[in-house]
Amino acid sequence: MTASDPARSESSRDDPLPSDSSRSESSTDSGDGFDAFDDESLTDAEHRRGVDRLVGFSDGVFAIAITLLVLNIEVPDRLPPGTTAVGFVLGEWPDVVSYVVSFLIIGNYWIIHHRVFQRIDRYDWKLLWLNVVYLLFIAFIPFTTALLGDYTGRFSVGLYAATLAAVGIVFAALWWYAASHEGLTSRRLDREQVRYGVLKSLVPTGVFLLSVGVSFYSARLAMYTWLLLLVSDPFFERLVRPKG
Repeated sequence: MTASDPARSESSRDDPLPSDSSRSESSTDSGDGFDAFDDESLTDAEHRRGVDRLVGFSDGVFAIAITLLVLNIEVPDRLPPGTTAVGFVLGEWPDVVSYVVSFLIIGNYWIIHHRVFQRIDRYDWKLLWLNVVYLLFIAFIPFTTALLGDYTGRFSVGLYAATLAAVGIVFAALWWYAASHEGLTSRRLDREQVRYGVLKSLVPTGVFLLSVGVSFYSARLAMYTWLLLLVSDPFFERLVRPKG
């Protein structure tokens, strides 16, 4: 080994670490890349495309959830001896009833979602996450429907009603956030209109929360409370009328 090798070795060990300024510049450069995720920097056209993607994704989740409902009604390869097709269908009435109820409920939630997002032109990350949580509960409805159809007990009825109540609560939060934050909707909404929309979305939620409480006492009675949905909306319209 030559005399210069130890010096070269010590020199390599004593190489200075990157300076604070170079690390700062590096972090600044990497931070600049995140400006692309700043919603405020997007143009109106980019926001509109983003809202269209959000609606398209939501429609896909709704379509899958509403299609999965019918899969809960199983048709056997062969009917049991002495059983007619009519008798089989009548015997499957819990599955059929839960399918019809859930189909109408999901369809109603889709209509409301569609009408609300017709008024939304822009978005931010909070609105996106509220919509994701909303879809999380929508996608859970087929499971609770299958559970309700196969095991009509207090737990299954309570879980089904709690899921639908959660959908209503999250949607009320989504509507309130979108309507009360200036710039997200196509036109400015006054406080009375925002309040009306929130309360209207919470009306069925109140019915389902009531049935959750009743389900601890009787599953059948809890299911009967869902009939209040037929009169709750007209009653609300008479009680609370929007201005403008």
